[in-house]
Amino acid sequence: MIDIRLIREKPDFVRERLATRGGGDEEKIDEVLRVDAERRKTETELQRSQSERNRLSKEIGAKRSCNEPSEELEAQVRKIGEQIGDLTQRASSFDEAQRNLLMEIPNVPHESVPIGKDPSANRVVRTWGEKPQLTKPADHVALGTRLNLFDLDRAAKLSGSGFICFTGAGARLERSLINFMIDLHTREHGYVEISPPFLVRRDCMIGTSQLPKFEADMYGLEENQLFLAPTAEVQLTNLHREDILSVADLPKKFVAYTPCFRREAGAAGRETRGIIRVHQFDKVELVKITAPDKSYE
Repeated sequence: MIDIRLIREKPDFVRERLATRGGGDEEKIDEVLRVDAERRKTETELQRSQSERNRLSKEIGAKRSCNEPSEELEAQVRKIGEQIGDLTQRASSFDEAQRNLLMEIPNVPHESVPIGKDPSANRVVRTWGEKPQLTKPADHVALGTRLNLFDLDRAAKLSGSGFICFTGAGARLERSLINFMIDLHTREHGYVEISPPFLVRRDCMIGTSQLPKFEADMYGLEENQLFLAPTAEVQLTNLHREDILSVADLPKKFVAYTPCFRREAGAAGRETRGIIRVHQFDKVELVKITAPDKSYE
C-alpha cells in the first residue's frame, strides 16, 4: 500500500509514475486526497470536542465539590458526547474509505522501469548461451509427450483441467531443479532456506498485494480467511511483517520451495496450453529484505 504521506506531499509525482503503468490508476489520486482531507478534518473536530468535554467535566467536578449547580454544564457535556459519537463514526468511515482506495492503487514504478504498452518495449538486460537454430522446432507439449515427461490426460482425470502430472524423468527433473536452486542459493549466495506453511492468512495476502485485486484468482478456505498461497513470496515477505529490523541485521535473504495455487479465472487459449498457467505449480522463491539504498546491489 502506498504511504498516504507520499500522495499528500508529491501528488503530481505519484500521478505521473502511475500513468506509466497504463491502467488509469492515476485518476484515483484526487479521490484519495479528498477523502484524506475529510478524514483529517473530522479527526481534528473529534479531538477538539474531546478536549472540550474533558474541560467541562473538570468544571463540573469543581462545582460539585463546592456544592454549586452544574446542570447547564452537564447538558453541554451530554450534547458534546453525542457529537463525539457522530464524529467517531464519521472518522471510522473515512478511515475505511481511505484504506480501500489505497489498496486499489498499485505501487509506483521505479524510474528505471521501461515504459510501454506491450512486451515490445522491454529491454534485454542480459543473455546466456547461444540460441540454437532448430530445423524441426516442437513446443513443450509435443516434447513432453514424446519423452513421457508428463501426462495431462491423467492429471485431468484426477483434478480436472489446468493441472499437470509429471511422470518418470519429468518428475525427477522437476525435483532435481528444485534441489539445485535451493542448494545454489543457500551454499553460494547466503540465503536461508525456509519451509513455510502452504496456507496463509488474509492479512498476509493483503500485505503482499494479492488481495483485494486478485481475490478471484485465489483458492480460499475457512470463509476466505485462509488461502492456498499463490507464491512463496507471500510467506517469505510476511516473515518479518510488523517487525522493526535494525539496519545492522540486513540484508535478510530467504529461499523457499512451495507448490503454488492459482485459479487463473478466465484463462484460455494458446498461451495456457500444456503446463502454462496451470492451477498448481512448483516454484522456488527468493526474497531479500534490505535497505532501500542497497536494494539494487
